[in-house]
Amino acid sequence: MTDEKRIRCPYCQKVFKLKVKPMRDDQKVLNMQCPYCRESLALTKEMVFSSQA
Repeated sequence: MTDEKRIRCPYCQKVFKLKVKPMRDDQKVLNMQCPYCRESLALTKEMVFSSQA
């Protein structure tokens, strides 16, 4: 089951949607790239699941 979250890039301030797959129990960080500015983002599990859909 995938969940769609809205993420705001801290570098370019643009909002994009991210389809989040369930994370493993031992996985603490989700590494991804902003689709607009191409900056690397490291989101923790708490940051992803506490954001609003």
